[in-house]
Amino acid sequence: MHTPWLTIVGEVADVKLSSPDDPTKEQYFGPVDQSEEAIGSLASPGDLNGNGGYIVLRSASPPEQMENALRATVRSIDPQLPLTQVRTMEQAVSESEAPRRFNTVLISSFAFAAVLLAVLGIYSVIAFSVASRVQEMAIRMALGSQRFGLMPGALGRCRLRSPSWSAACDGICRASV
Repeated sequence: MHTPWLTIVGEVADVKLSSPDDPTKEQYFGPVDQSEEAIGSLASPGDLNGNGGYIVLRSASPPEQMENALRATVRSIDPQLPLTQVRTMEQAVSESEAPRRFNTVLISSFAFAAVLLAVLGIYSVIAFSVASRVQEMAIRMALGSQRFGLMPGALGRCRLRSPSWSAACDGICRASV
């Protein structure tokens, strides 16, 4: 099998076509006329139909004005050629980043729910511990104890359970003083 020489019109840096997570791909430009000859008998019918391609246009004009000018230019070259999915670069990048944004929001909401549940759990354990010692605290206050003297005793049982509970209880005791 004979492979013809190909003419390369231009070469560009590595490009990420659909998402920043995709691996980079080498890109080059060649004449359209030689693509059918280059692929030859190895091509599937989908490779040779000419239904794909991108037109990227950079301009200082507003995108709405450029869209009409681009459509007019393409229509002047070939009136049968449809121009679909015309959008700004910001829209294209935003669309490619949508799954990542969704995953970030989803994971962040679960993290927020986990922190909220942890805080509510700590609060409920401390509240239960203090509520179970209300009579003891009333007797201590009747005997002349001050408020800041009651908190370490009320939360003392809580400290014995684990180091994380101990740290939470110490923080509450310091805040109440």
